[in-house]
Amino acid sequence: MDPRQDVVSEADVSTVSLDVAAVFLKHREAMYRVAYAMLRTDHHNQAVDVIGEVMVAILKNPPDSVGNWEAYLVRAVQNKIRDLWKSAAHRHEQLLLAEATPTEGDRLGGDEVEDDPASEVVELLSRQQTVQTVRAAMAEMEAWDPQAAYVLWQCAGLERSSQQVADELGISGSRVRQIASKARKKLISLLEAKELHL
Repeated sequence: MDPRQDVVSEADVSTVSLDVAAVFLKHREAMYRVAYAMLRTDHHNQAVDVIGEVMVAILKNPPDSVGNWEAYLVRAVQNKIRDLWKSAAHRHEQLLLAEATPTEGDRLGGDEVEDDPASEVVELLSRQQTVQTVRAAMAEMEAWDPQAAYVLWQCAGLERSSQQVADELGISGSRVRQIASKARKKLISLLEAKELHL
């Protein structure tokens, strides 16, 4: 392969930028509607940020050939928002583990200096074990019914409304609630089988 083929002239870059700019102007409303509908809080600002990140990523690495730009851009926005949710869920989970619940000494008004560090370690290990058990149960749930696992995670884990999830999946809000209820019962039975009672 000729190394000169990888070199892009400034004229080519400006042409690519103009093409992407034209595509952006043509399809920004569709991207905005999707982003606005999928986001829960501060819809406008987050939607604009997500669209900006998608367009910057496309400018940095333009796709070779796209048959339907609107579908491509809408899918890119959806993927970026799902990445945002996943990272927010991950941060939330880490914060929950990092937050120490009051130790026995704190509940009884004890001095923190005199608290036994071994009891804190045992408590932390217990919480980590609970998280691992719930993750294993969710993996089993994913194998049992991927849609039910997804709906449960979106509604209970990420606290999205059933209507938001319904709009995303193209089903009714009542159907989402039915799926979430069935999934919640299945998760409880899986956790009970693992001898974990929440």
